[in-house]
Amino acid sequence: MQIRDKLALYYRFLRTNSWRRVFRLVASRILLATGLCRFFTIRLGDTVLTFFPTKYSADLWFPGQNVLESYELPFLRPGDTVVDVGANIGVFTILFARAVGSSGQVVALEPNPTVYGYLAHNVARNSLSGSVRVLNVAAGERAGMARLEDRGWADTAGALTSSSSRSFQVRMEKLDSLLASPAIGPIRLVKIDTEGYERFVLEGGAATLARTDVVIVEVIDANCRRFGYRAAEVFAWLTDQGFHLFGLERQSGGLSDCEISLYLAEPDRFSYDIFGLRDPSLLNGVRWL
Repeated sequence: MQIRDKLALYYRFLRTNSWRRVFRLVASRILLATGLCRFFTIRLGDTVLTFFPTKYSADLWFPGQNVLESYELPFLRPGDTVVDVGANIGVFTILFARAVGSSGQVVALEPNPTVYGYLAHNVARNSLSGSVRVLNVAAGERAGMARLEDRGWADTAGALTSSSSRSFQVRMEKLDSLLASPAIGPIRLVKIDTEGYERFVLEGGAATLARTDVVIVEVIDANCRRFGYRAAEVFAWLTDQGFHLFGLERQSGGLSDCEISLYLAEPDRFSYDIFGLRDPSLLNGVRWL
């Protein structure tokens, strides 16, 4: 985004928001820049997170409201297994863990070692360590080492890369290898948010996805192109695996049938998260911001 576009975005924010929201936005950036944010908490209903020095944390803190109220996944039941690929600081990991209860399990993957520490801390702070398994590893199409962009506090922009500048090595494993334990049987949900590496996560998790009921995948064509493929390949892979695809309508918040041609032709109509379901009836009652 160019500086002119950023200034226009900030101007619209100032014009359309209350002074309280503007103050909290400015305060969040000051706390982030100074590191004083660690002394503050982010309260999302029953969930309490530490305000770690990441942009994602700041974006959760400054509105001062519970964004988790906008998410409902009634297909998740006590005892279910969920896999969170690209768990970041743990917001969705905790959401999933509360839904599946102490009899269920959540496997959360975060490759950035610093953010992994924040994730583990937030899971423990919410007394969910017993049902959440946190792994400091990247999921991909092979086992070995990979390079991860070093974006500092701009954690949501970090992605695997082939460049050696501003990057560091992390361990990579295939999802199928990480989840091969007999203790992990059928999987209710796999969520994948890897900043463009989604196709390769899927390729390394074919056996895992074969026993999965629902998959939520972030699909951004610009991110896909960074890794030499197009969003259409993710759509085709999921369809070939027997998933029915649904897109989230930005205006209504509802989910509707979505094909790649429609998704690309109307980029402002759908959000980036694509739902794949083996049984479309599981979509009943779902709300996803």
